[in-house]
Amino acid sequence: MDFLILFIRIILGFLFLSAGWSKIKEVNQHIGIVKEYKILPDKYIKKLVLLEITLEIVVGAFLLLGLFHQYIAVIAILLLCMYSIAISINLFRGRTNISCGCGGMAGNHQLSWKLVLRNLCLIITCFMVYKIDCSLGSLSSFMFSKTPLYTIYSFESIFTIIFSFALITVYALFQQVIKLKQIVTNLSGK
Repeated sequence: MDFLILFIRIILGFLFLSAGWSKIKEVNQHIGIVKEYKILPDKYIKKLVLLEITLEIVVGAFLLLGLFHQYIAVIAILLLCMYSIAISINLFRGRTNISCGCGGMAGNHQLSWKLVLRNLCLIITCFMVYKIDCSLGSLSSFMFSKTPLYTIYSFESIFTIIFSFALITVYALFQQVIKLKQIVTNLSGK
């Protein structure tokens, strides 16, 4: 079970880190997407977006490093709940032609109940990280419980980390191939 939790932590870490990074690169566009949701007054949106981006970067980095990952999982759950509520409100309003604003590995999609279901699955995986204490790949375990480094970074845990990175790389390459295919299709007019 520890290897599964380590795998989940790495995937979630990259998901949040990539989402935060893509929003930093296009912060004004993301502010516009959040305005499109029409939930908050405009004067609060920029501050919320900056807080959201900061939390996503912190959550991603801390999950990858295994720092306070159980507490960080709670923050991730709260973020995912916030996103799901905002999406649901707009779906109930019949507003589906809005970008979700997810960014990163999660991509940007039009609002749909599939996104809420995806977030529910992510919430469940974050809850697993919260509930199941795992010292593999965890700097917190090394720093605070004095677990030996060779236990935290055993051969199996290093293999899990490498496998996770490889899977993420393949996924990212696959997404790029899909984008290129769309560009070629648009250029050829088919």
